[in-house]
This record gives sequence, structure tokens and C-alpha cells, in this order.
Amino acid sequence: MSSSRKDPIGHLSDFSTTKRDPILPCHIIPNARNRDFYGRQDLLREIEEVMAPIDENGDVRKDVKTMAICGPGGFGKTQLANEYAHSHTDMYEAIIWIHAEEATTLADEYSRVAETLGLVLEGTSDARDLVVTRELVKGWLAKPMRSYGRDNNNYDDEVAWLLILDNVNDPDLISDYLPPAGSNGSILITSRDSLSTTPLYQVKNGMNLPPMSEREASELLLKLTWREDDVEEQRLSASVADVLGGMPLALTQMAGVMTRQSLTFADFLKKYEEEEARSTLFGLSLEPSHKRVNYGYTLASVWALEGLKHSSGLLDVMALLDPDGIPEEYLEDASGKVQLDDYPHTITAYQDARSELFKSSLIYRSNSRLTIHRLIQDCAKTKMQPERFVKVFSTAVEILLSKWPTAEIGVRHHVARWKRCEMVSPHILHLKEHYTRAGKVIQSQLIEILDFASLLNELGWYFQERGRTVEALDCYGISQINVEHIINKEQAGNNSLDQVPKASLTLYAEIHNNIAGSETELNNADEAMRHFLIYNKMLVEEHRSEITVSNSRLTSSYFNVGMSYTMKADYKNAVQWLKKALEEAERLNEPTKIKLARSLALINLGLTYWLQGDFEESSQILETARAEREEILGINDRESMM
Repeated sequence: MSSSRKDPIGHLSDFSTTKRDPILPCHIIPNARNRDFYGRQDLLREIEEVMAPIDENGDVRKDVKTMAICGPGGFGKTQLANEYAHSHTDMYEAIIWIHAEEATTLADEYSRVAETLGLVLEGTSDARDLVVTRELVKGWLAKPMRSYGRDNNNYDDEVAWLLILDNVNDPDLISDYLPPAGSNGSILITSRDSLSTTPLYQVKNGMNLPPMSEREASELLLKLTWREDDVEEQRLSASVADVLGGMPLALTQMAGVMTRQSLTFADFLKKYEEEEARSTLFGLSLEPSHKRVNYGYTLASVWALEGLKHSSGLLDVMALLDPDGIPEEYLEDASGKVQLDDYPHTITAYQDARSELFKSSLIYRSNSRLTIHRLIQDCAKTKMQPERFVKVFSTAVEILLSKWPTAEIGVRHHVARWKRCEMVSPHILHLKEHYTRAGKVIQSQLIEILDFASLLNELGWYFQERGRTVEALDCYGISQINVEHIINKEQAGNNSLDQVPKASLTLYAEIHNNIAGSETELNNADEAMRHFLIYNKMLVEEHRSEITVSNSRLTSSYFNVGMSYTMKADYKNAVQWLKKALEEAERLNEPTKIKLARSLALINLGLTYWLQGDFEESSQILETARAEREEILGINDRESMM
């Protein structure tokens, strides 16, 4: 595995924390049981035979049971796992469902599991530490004791658990989140990757999910359309099931279309036989023609997205976000506040749009979050013309930026906002992915959205705070290129840098500062200094005519350059820059701000003297810094940067 793919959070092989008894039973299953789930009983039995904690003789199976369900999107992998989980709550005292598509969401989900399971208290420092929460969950799964208060815990005291990793597409993503062998647990993986059933994914058993049988598919169609007692429809149901290939998602969507449009099965079969309709169904593609190997190209017409009367704007915005859980407040609060013409303008209009999507099963709701299938997202995206895509993208940026808990410039480090950042970040990542995959025509327009560059910069800083430096630099890199493009275009139009809007220059400066911080984390002193010097130069120019300043950005720009010199062992220049930082701190307009800014400069200055061997001077400076920070932040502060 390359260094860029390594877990950015790191490993925690030994840490000390009080063991808390788990809250049992604990069934973390995000989606409600699907009342329309039908058939697949043979597959459920096959999963149980592999995954059950007790064998056919009633003996406990003392090992980790592993299985992967593999198949294309829309074949019902997640629904099968969901049904197995809901139908086996009596077999497992703990069921833990993890959305495992993105590396950045795995750590956050394990953190939430640790809280829900009761391994940490919500809001504590341990709960905010992704390494601690990950290792606590893994540790409990490795030895799932019902209580740590007993003197002689043995294997009989261990809890049977089921861990479901949904939609895994890269074995490297989950390698650091799997518990060690020897536990009384079961791990079920769902994946589109054909290799997921091999040892590459650390599983011993695999299932390549087939389409539904003709009988089950026919019966499901009759059930969903309430036509079980109609003899003629019974006769034709097998033909419709055959046309749809026994695909659960297509069957469900098709049943909704037929019911809404009052189409008999015969009507549908005639519609399907029309050359123009079939051409549309077969021609829809998101991939090159040589890769058209699954059914996604037929679903767009079956879903009839063009016929939506109220919800096109809402659906298109959802098509660009993380499908596994969109907080409904994001979408509802945007009503009447965004520029997209066909986005709901009132709460009532939003509710009507949402109802329309519910009726055709295009979206689902669970725990105040909306989910949308990836194939539906893909279909919606392919129907957007470039101009439309840019407008929808800009709207999604606007919505997410309004929900992002921006930290104060010059301070930044606020762990209290991390939980809100966790909720928004998967959606920003999806926008980032759409941007990088966009064609030249669309990307040439997206690059000019300053708020998108700002959003990526904010996400990068959050990643940097959480120790995900490589991901942070990736965000900063895109943001830097985009803002440079915007500034160059604005400068060319005005023929002067003085006419460039302040927002663009401020963001550009912050990006350089953030890149420098990441390079510092990676011990790249030269790159860190280069970006810190650019930041300092821009800040000096910005505040040149001011007697006092309102934030500590300029002060920090000086001591960061100083620390870059310290990294290079150029202590003479380091001291000069750090002392300049102390001078700049005096220009701040509030005593509290002065002391906070001074303390950071003093800390770095004290470190520099210590590295030179001047321990007495270092000790005096550090004691001063400690006293000033304790005066403002209190003793044993764990919320601020230091």
C-alpha cells in the first residue's frame, strides 16, 4: 500500500482509558425494516449458516465469521443485509452497521458507535478522539464482554455481535477497522467489487448475489401493485419480470411507475417494445460503451424522472450529495434561500417535492435523514445539461456552506465544531469528486465558483485538525488552483491587483497558510516556509495602513515563518521572526487577543531557545506563556489549539 493510502489517523496500540460496560442490547441499524422485502429466503438461510454464532449442535462457534455479498448496484445487497440484521436481532446482542464507501466516514462512524454502545461518554475528550473511539470499538469486538465488573470473565460472558460494512469498494479502507481473529462475532460486507468475495477483503465466505428468480420477481411485482388476485396480471407478471431481469430496484421502481400511471402489465410490455423507448433505455450511459455491462442504462426511463412535477430541483441537488444520509434540515432550510429556479421556494413546496419522491421510492427517510440510491443519482446527473449541472452544483455549494461551522480566522482550532463538520464533510467530498470528474466544459465554469474553493479550504482545515494531512493538502491544492484562476481573471479584467475583490485575496492568503501548516506536519520545511512567506507578505500588505488589527492572522504569519526557520535549524532567523510576532501581537485591539497571540509566539520562541541549548531563557519564556494562557483559558485547557 502506498504512503498516500495509509490510514491518516494512525494506530493506537496501547492507550489507557477507563473501560465502560456496553449498553446492551445495541442494534445500530440506520434503515428501518423494509416492509416490501420479498423472497430471498434461501440467501438469508445461506448467510445465517455462515454467520450464526451458534452451530447446528447448539455449540458456540469461537471464531470471527466473515462473508461478503457481491453484486452490481441495484441487485439488493444492502436490502438483503438490512433484512438479515432486522430478522436476527434475537441472535445478536449487538448489531453495528457502518457505511464504508468513503475512508473519511469510517472513523466518524466508529466514533458514533463508541458513543451509542456506551464505550465513551458523548462530548468527552475520548469521544472526540477518533483513534481512541476506533480502538475502543475494535477492542470490545475482539473481547465483547457483557460487563467488566466481574472478577472471572470467561468466554461464556462474551456477547454475540454482527458488524455490517456496507458498500465497501476498497479493501484498504477497512483493514484498520476490522477486529482481530478469535472473537465471538460476525462480519458481513456488501460490495460492488468482484474481488470482495476473495481473501483480498479478508473474508472466508462470499456470495455473488443473483437476480431474483422469475417466481419471486413475479410475485413481488404483483404484491407491490396490489394485483395478486388479478388472473390476467398474474399471467403477464412473469413477462414483465423477465423484461426487468429480476433486479429488485428496477422491479420496485417499475411497480411504482405502473401504479402511478395506471399501466397494466400489458401496457408496460407494449411501451417497452417501442423502438424509441427501448433506444432511450439502452442508450443511457455514464461509462464508455465497452463498459456497459449492467442494467443502469434502463432505469432512467423506468423511473420517469422527466415526469416529476414538483421535485426536479430537489432531486438534482440530492444527486450531487452523499447518498447514504442527507440531513433533511439541510434541504428544508434551503427552501426560498437558494438561486436554483425550480428548487422549492417554501416549506410547503418542499414537502410537496419530498412527497413526490417518496411516492415513487426515489428517496427514503430514516432518522431525519434522506437517502437516495446511487443509480438514481447517476440517472439524474446524466439528464443535466452543462448549464443545469453548474447551477445545481452552485446550489449544493451554497447549501453546504450555510451549514459549515466556520471557525474564527486566526484562531481556527475549535474542537466543539467537529461533530457538525463530520455531518457536512461527506457531502463536500462528493462535490469534490464531481468536480474532479467533470469534463472540461463544465469544469471551466465550476472553477469560477469562489464559494466552492472556500468550502474545500474549510474542509481541508478540518482534515488537518483531525490529522488527515494528505487529504487536507488535496483539498487545498484544488482550492489554490481555483482561486488563482479567479484572481488572474479578475486582475486581467481590471488590469490591477488592487481591483481584485478582498474575498478572493483573503481566501488565497488563507490557503497558503493552510498548505504551509500541512507541509509543516509532514516535516517539509522548505515548502512550509515558501507558503508561510507568501502568507506573511499578503498579510503585511493587507494591514499596512492600519494602526490596530482585529485578529491574530498577521501575528501568526510571523511566528509561523519563525518556526519554519526553527525546523531548518536556522535559529538566528527564527528568533528574529518570532520576536517580530511578539511586536505584531501588541497591535491587536483587545487585551485577551494580545495575550493569546503572544502566548503562541512565546511558546515557539521558548522552543527555539531550548533547541539552541539555552534552557534557562527557554524556561522563563515558556513559564510566561503558560501563565498567560491559563489566565485566559484556565488550567488544563483541552479545547484550544495547545
